[in-house]
Amino acid sequence: MTLDPTSNFILFLLLGVCILLLGLNVWLAIRTFSRSLDTETDTRAANNRAKELLCELLDENELRQLKESRYLDVASPSYAQRIYRIPLEEGMVSVYEGGAPVLRLCVQPISALPRHDVIAMHKLMIEGNEREYLALANAFPPAASGPGPLTAPRATHD
Repeated sequence: MTLDPTSNFILFLLLGVCILLLGLNVWLAIRTFSRSLDTETDTRAANNRAKELLCELLDENELRQLKESRYLDVASPSYAQRIYRIPLEEGMVSVYEGGAPVLRLCVQPISALPRHDVIAMHKLMIEGNEREYLALANAFPPAASGPGPLTAPRATHD
């Protein structure tokens, strides 16, 4: 079977297009893979910086509580018997008054942040402007039970 010159040209053109598309797919795959490695490295670096910042922000007792209990208790600057319990892992902030859970609060940053930055955000907002923090938060009934005994954190006054 012989093909005329036009058919040969069309086959050659189709073969060239296929090779070009294959090359484009390989290029996109390499580019995507290298970008995911960069993103993973950037995420790891951001998490490390966030952890370092939180370690500078917290005192020795707060750091110990966060590591051992996996939550941070923050005393309310406005209500004498109120404690905010910020979880180390994802989850809502539990509010205790007189040692009893009264509600849970959900405050999330607009864009994704490392978890240790979110913990710092909660602590700084509560201590810096508790009224605005409460106004921003979505409130929910308390959970059936919380982790660990309630301990009053040391009040800090400047």
